[in-house]
Amino acid sequence: MDWRECVQGMIDYIESHLNEDMTLGDISAHVGYSPFYCSKAFHGQAGICLKDYIRLRRISLAALELRDTKRRILDIALDYGYNSQEAFTRSFIGAFDVTPAAYRRQIRPLPLFARRNVNHLHQGIGDMKMLEKTIADVKVTFLTKPARKMLVFHWEGAENYHGLCGMEDAEKNWGTLESMEGTLGGVICAWLNENGETRYVWGVEMPADYRGHVPDGFTCVEMPACEYVRFCHPPYTEDMHDAVTEAAWNLSELWKPEENGWEWNDATNPVYEDDRETEGYMVLKPIKRA
Repeated sequence: MDWRECVQGMIDYIESHLNEDMTLGDISAHVGYSPFYCSKAFHGQAGICLKDYIRLRRISLAALELRDTKRRILDIALDYGYNSQEAFTRSFIGAFDVTPAAYRRQIRPLPLFARRNVNHLHQGIGDMKMLEKTIADVKVTFLTKPARKMLVFHWEGAENYHGLCGMEDAEKNWGTLESMEGTLGGVICAWLNENGETRYVWGVEMPADYRGHVPDGFTCVEMPACEYVRFCHPPYTEDMHDAVTEAAWNLSELWKPEENGWEWNDATNPVYEDDRETEGYMVLKPIKRA
């Protein structure tokens, strides 16, 4: 096991035990290395110390419970390892500059701390047989997106996911998107066409009548109803990440809309990519009847 795999194993363990008592000894025993080396490796690979990662993940999940449930604040605090509501409140203020009670009274976007993933191995597909098999697993379906609004942010020069990850405050902005209430789904990644230029953005889709808060640095874009063709590979293991994404994009390039009674409609509608644990990796392209 190399250090990247070790740290990913630590993250996987942490994420499944955030509602439980958890020590560095428990985590290091799970991956089979000493606490000293685990702590050092975690900071080197994840870019944050282990203690802060656990604290920020717990307070972020607690914020979602405040938003989405009517459970008592004290019960939520106890679930995430705080021995009193006062300690939870101090931590919440430190992370989000608002008390839990005030946040619950007036829900607003928060810079939630997202789960880290250090185990993308960036391996090539390898050979044509593997490429053909992976493409064969990609399913083509159709869906309609209703008229909607998108709250998005963009960083000049960022052309893809990894480009936006390199921006200042990337995690804060992603967390803000995850905290938005009333979205039509999770955080989305998309290429928007505006005035002949393409921008890669992160965002969330909201109902067409959304009149709520637009966080600083974000823009609100209106989108018409549109038909989409979706190229989706089912859930996969991390070592297949690059193979799966390449297969989905390859099939989307090979698919001919005119042979199916359609034509591309991306002049005013965005192209999406999405990766969900329960659904898999997908590419969505806008189409219209020819």
